[in-house]
Amino acid sequence: MTENSQPVKPVVYIKTHKTASTLIRNAVEKYADIHQLTRLLPPDTEQSNFVCNMSADYLASLQPGYGVSARHIAYDRDFFQRLMPGALYISSVREPLERAISHYYYLHPDRNAPGFADFNHWYANTPDTPVPACPTQHDVHAGFDNYMVRWLGFSEGFDDAAVRAVYDLICVQENMDLSLQRLSGLLGFEVKNQRVRDSNDNTYQNFRVSAEIAELFRERNRLDYHLYEISSELLGAGQASADIAAVSTQRKIPWYRKIPLLDALVPVSYT
Repeated sequence: MTENSQPVKPVVYIKTHKTASTLIRNAVEKYADIHQLTRLLPPDTEQSNFVCNMSADYLASLQPGYGVSARHIAYDRDFFQRLMPGALYISSVREPLERAISHYYYLHPDRNAPGFADFNHWYANTPDTPVPACPTQHDVHAGFDNYMVRWLGFSEGFDDAAVRAVYDLICVQENMDLSLQRLSGLLGFEVKNQRVRDSNDNTYQNFRVSAEIAELFRERNRLDYHLYEISSELLGAGQASADIAAVSTQRKIPWYRKIPLLDALVPVSYT
């Protein structure tokens, strides 16, 4: 640290499934490399997990002093404040229905597998059950409503002040260029909008979500839509309400044609 430089802060990136999160993770881990910070790298058995379901042995092995966390760990205030006091908090969101569809087909890529069901059929037959008090890895990958709200650490009744109180930045996949401008300012170097190809890539260009399922999903995931709107407004995108209206009126979402999505998606048609 030079005489006139600011102290290097730890960075917690709450890596949300299927929100262009690998691009952002790579930038945060570059920050760790630049500043020679220690990364919190949980084993696979502890990722895609809530802290309340991590093993006691793993939790006991962790000591304060990490500089970066950028893996799939849900937000937990006590956990991160103990290990990384004074950290910047970053996360990412995506239009909730698009995120859910992407996550579903990422986990079910083989349409010829026995018992395969497309998203419409699966969601229509998924019971509307409360989110588990302490979701497991299985719960995360099986899918539950209002996933983003739960993953980022919020619950019923949150507002923009509650979001501001926790997060320094929430990136919005549909406004990635603006998101990366804000991220560059936080990290202190330019983060370019480069497509990331890895095991997260998936395609479902022939899938059409029915109007009935889109409406049902919107009704059951009102908290995720609220978070998405708040995140877009705090980012300064000013587009979320129009985007959601495009879904509710069964039109293709026009900004998908202009934005380079980062997991090989093609616009989903709403019929």
